[in-house]
Amino acid sequence: KTTTLVALLDLTPRATRFIALSSQQETFAFRSTATPETDYLIPHELSDHTPQYIWGDEVRFLFKLIRDEGYAFGTTMHASNPTDVLNQLSLPPVTTPIENLLATDLILMLKEEPLELGLHEVTLVHPNANQWDLISLATWNYETRRFQFAPNDVLLPAIATKIGQPSGYVAEDWSQRATFLDHLVNRGVYDPYRVRQAILTYEPQ
Repeated sequence: KTTTLVALLDLTPRATRFIALSSQQETFAFRSTATPETDYLIPHELSDHTPQYIWGDEVRFLFKLIRDEGYAFGTTMHASNPTDVLNQLSLPPVTTPIENLLATDLILMLKEEPLELGLHEVTLVHPNANQWDLISLATWNYETRRFQFAPNDVLLPAIATKIGQPSGYVAEDWSQRATFLDHLVNRGVYDPYRVRQAILTYEPQ
């Protein structure tokens, strides 16, 4: 889980500052100097398994910050599926209000197969009144060894609604990013450092 999270954080803008939340007695004192536009919150894990993780009141307050003040965050937790993730966070002892949970963007599920542990599914948390819809954007196909994406007529409107942009804008941006990544592959740019450096230079047209 942590390996996947670190790989994704490596693609954030250069100016991003990471703020670790690492205790069940987290005070959130960082707020006096933090800026939601540039600071990214990283709880070590949402769990009560060890004192280094946050749970209960701290998690509930974290989601209040995300919704009310606009902070972004990434973390890990144990769950069997995306619905289980949100149920754990909405039920006691965490009891996060659903309207705050709806500030969640994506849930990435890992799955363990024989001799393999990897990304299995990417799910979008889509607001629907005061409830959530879970839209599967991509699922790993273990036979073809490729991701199977949702149809464009599902995927693009879902992302557009989530980020508050027209579907046409999302489609064009998606196409430009895909072209950029294809160029990296065609140039033989595969290793993580070179990919990260290339992505940091990306600017949409």
